Amino acid sequence: MGHKQTSAEYIKQIRTELDGLNHSERLRHLEKQLEKTHNRIEKRELTAMLLEERKIGRHRIYLRLVGWGAILAVIFFILIKFGNPDHEADTSSSSTPQSTKVATKAKKQPAKKKSVLVDGGGSSVSSSHHKHHKAKKKLAATSASSTSSTTDSSSSAAASSRAAAAASSSSAAAASSAAAASASSASKQSAAAASSYSKMLAAQSKKASARAASSRAAAARAQAAAATYTVKEGDNMYRIAVNHGLTLKQLQTMNGLGNSIAITPGEVLRVH
Repeated sequence: MGHKQTSAEYIKQIRTELDGLNHSERLRHLEKQLEKTHNRIEKRELTAMLLEERKIGRHRIYLRLVGWGAILAVIFFILIKFGNPDHEADTSSSSTPQSTKVATKAKKQPAKKKSVLVDGGGSSVSSSHHKHHKAKKKLAATSASSTSSTTDSSSSAAASSRAAAAASSSSAAAASSAAAASASSASKQSAAAASSYSKMLAAQSKKASARAASSRAAAARAQAAAATYTVKEGDNMYRIAVNHGLTLKQLQTMNGLGNSIAITPGEVLRVH
């Protein structure tokens, strides 16, 4: 008669088979074994193992999402940080043509015709020169003011761009630290779950060992009881020997009776 595999041995065998498989193969193998078995203890153990595998799969997906989020945050920060110089160059280059246009426009304005009076000597000519000189100064002052205002607006735009870049950098750093904290918390939860699962398995293994020891002790007691026979009223040596698959001589030899066949009710005889 072959050795019958216990539930603990079966679960141990399943764990050994799972060691060399990846996550999806482990899930399929556990589901297949769960469908095949009809033992309640084995079903409970396999269900717990299947739930733990699914939990580990969800945890891996969560960690991947967190990692991709951190990578995207870093990329976004780099784009903002190194994209601003081009914007500032565009702003300054766009302001330069405006000042050039103002100066060119000032130069293109036609000079007023000189009015020369024949009958006044040189006073009208000097007055016309004086007015023309004042007009030139006014145009130069206007051009300088326009250039200064354009430069100020460019500087303020560059300052606001740098402030926006700094704010984006701080938000990206905060997002990265939050992602790292979330990943650390998830790893701690996974470690706690693995520890509790190990403790549960150890407790169940102890219970299974205790049940197995109790079963062996009961079997030993039953075997010891079956190895003897108590003589009842009306029994005889020949009938006792036949009932237990022995010959009369074997029963006498086993109990040290020699050739005697005398027995009394209540006497205990060895029959195995």
